[in-house]
Amino acid sequence: MTQNIQPKLNSVQALRGFAALLVLFYHIGEQMIHSARLQAGGGAELLTDKWLFLGPWRQGYAGVDLFFVISGFIMVYVTYHSGRSAKDIGRFIYKRIMRIYPLWWVFASIYGGYFFITYGIWSSPDLKGGTPPDIAYFIRSLLLLPQDSKPVLRLGWSLIHEMQFYLIFAGLLFLPRKWMLPGLIFWGGVNLLGYFMNFQHINAAASIIFSLLSLEFIAGALAAWMIIHGKIIKPKVVFLTGALLSLGALGFYTDHSTQLTSWGRVAVYTLPFAALIYGLSLLEIKDNLSIPKWLVLLGDWSYSLYLSHYLVLILIIRIAREVKAYLPETIVESFSLGAPGLWDNIAFAFAAITLSIIAAGLSYYMIERPILKLARSKRPIQ
Repeated sequence: MTQNIQPKLNSVQALRGFAALLVLFYHIGEQMIHSARLQAGGGAELLTDKWLFLGPWRQGYAGVDLFFVISGFIMVYVTYHSGRSAKDIGRFIYKRIMRIYPLWWVFASIYGGYFFITYGIWSSPDLKGGTPPDIAYFIRSLLLLPQDSKPVLRLGWSLIHEMQFYLIFAGLLFLPRKWMLPGLIFWGGVNLLGYFMNFQHINAAASIIFSLLSLEFIAGALAAWMIIHGKIIKPKVVFLTGALLSLGALGFYTDHSTQLTSWGRVAVYTLPFAALIYGLSLLEIKDNLSIPKWLVLLGDWSYSLYLSHYLVLILIIRIAREVKAYLPETIVESFSLGAPGLWDNIAFAFAAITLSIIAAGLSYYMIERPILKLARSKRPIQ
């Protein structure tokens, strides 16, 4: 027997905001480390600053893993009782496209335009991978098509995975509802088989299809399936267990080898995040758990925060370099990013977090929300 669902879960929105903050923290830490290395003459980061770059600053990449688990949860949660006709599935795909692409086009175009004006190429000169940053590369980036190099705005790699998730999940929607669980399990089995047979090395598309990151999406989908079917397992215990395991992983998992993007992060974060979402959402559904409005608002802004924050970090660093010549030497020595001590990192982190959240709010209200309203009013499939 299935459960009635709420149209919006504030708990899940709050987790979206938390995930976006984790990614922001990761990129702040990245800039701290890069600046410290430059200050040290290209060597290891300064010894006195090393401890600053541990914990969520370096494990913040896991915000992407949390996003993937949330995506799987939401897809099952909001579509389980929807129609299964071609028109219904067409509407699902349209909504997903309009949710992802327009805002992505805005920020990817800003980056592409900047790189082309500055360097005469369509990406950073530091781009790694086999695809040259020409106009074809830029178009593939805009379309979120798999290619050997990361997109022009590099964190768009996660959106390529998202679109693959949505397309496969749209195929599952053609199945009768009772086959959703076997379909998800079959998808996970094919994913694991392809990965262990090294199919992900065939080409760029196969690297997405057979990435173990799909298991995170599937885990979130299974958590939603359990809730919809009334499979209730002590929400408070599951939530607390998931929260403790998640915090432990964020604090202590430090594998930054190539395994980071294969099985390592999936093994460490998938189940804790799935338990976290399962327990927290049930506490809201069953026990009317109240979520602070500011956390829900941050969740609403999460996609804008995800796409805009890297631009904010770059602008802060560029502006700081320009004004350095006009500041007293004592201030420059203490607050110039990469200097020994705490003050430069504290100032940068405070400015980055504050301005990134402000920019996310502006992006949401001025760009993202108007686009979503327009998409709803112009929906082609009725």
